[in-house]
Amino acid sequence: MAETRPANAPAWHGPYYKPAGSDGSENLYLADYLGMIGLPILPVAHYPMDEAVAFLPVQAGADPRLLENMRQHLKHGSTLVLTPALVRALGQAGRNWLGSSPGLPAKPLRPTRSALKASRLIWLLRWNWMQP
Repeated sequence: MAETRPANAPAWHGPYYKPAGSDGSENLYLADYLGMIGLPILPVAHYPMDEAVAFLPVQAGADPRLLENMRQHLKHGSTLVLTPALVRALGQAGRNWLGSSPGLPAKPLRPTRSALKASRLIWLLRWNWMQP
């Protein structure tokens, strides 16, 4: 398929809104994973109001004006990609506005026991996302 973008046009990138000093918690390595699968994301420290598409991970929740910025952004016909962790961080006001509930938070798997076999360590894992 032929390239339709002019040769001198900048390459498209999806802004990944991460205010300075924000905590990644559940989305700590999300930007890395998106880049590894080939999505051209670019972390930005300011809200990407002028972009047609923006990724809003949990870090975006550190912005006290986030809901207001999201409302304005959507009025311009933009697409916002939110993570469930961000929806949880927005609290009840965000859930009411979005009309959605994000479900349970992600929790890492914990090894219950290990066994050494064939010179490698094998972790036997227990799925515990439902436990408090």
